[in-house]
Amino acid sequence: MKELKNKDLFKNEKEIALLSMFIEQNFSKEKRGWLEVVCGSMFSGKTEELIRRLKRAQIANLKVVIYKPATDTRYDKENVVSHDANSVPSIPIDFAKNILLHVADADVVGIDEAQFFDHEIIPVCETLVMHGKRVIVAGLDMDYLGKPFGPMPQLLAIADFITKLHAICVQCGHLANVSYRTSAEEGTVVLGEKNNYEPRCRICAAK
Repeated sequence: MKELKNKDLFKNEKEIALLSMFIEQNFSKEKRGWLEVVCGSMFSGKTEELIRRLKRAQIANLKVVIYKPATDTRYDKENVVSHDANSVPSIPIDFAKNILLHVADADVVGIDEAQFFDHEIIPVCETLVMHGKRVIVAGLDMDYLGKPFGPMPQLLAIADFITKLHAICVQCGHLANVSYRTSAEEGTVVLGEKNNYEPRCRICAAK
């Protein structure tokens, strides 16, 4: 894995302290895994937060591996890229179960755009955790209609730690949690960027 590029490593120094609040000291020294889910609307910084956590893990000399859906080619066919153009090398995956083929010696597993994976991503994450991996998942919790998106509700239900991020509504300036579609497509899955979506609060999304 190439060295991850650093742009904002220590944005939130409370992360380790927060984890220590919830994870009791393990006197048996048994390696335990856990699942972190970072969710929110588009443009809320989910991928940016995923990249930040993975960079910190690599600084701690942990072996990191990152996956993304092969269908997500908006910015790059292979790299995970945030809207702010931060990027990390990743492995594109067609089917969630194939993730298990690449993680034997990984300490930390990152999964971006989890809402686009099939529902096998749920048992895959559970398997990784049971094998002592720290699993960090980022994805949209709601689709453009404000409905639960793909496997994300189940992932949130089984997560050990959840971070809900918000964008800023471009209409009124309040916190946004809806990925409002501005284009005419009607399918649930329409890959796009600022030309297709904008963040809105519930009230502005309903107008």
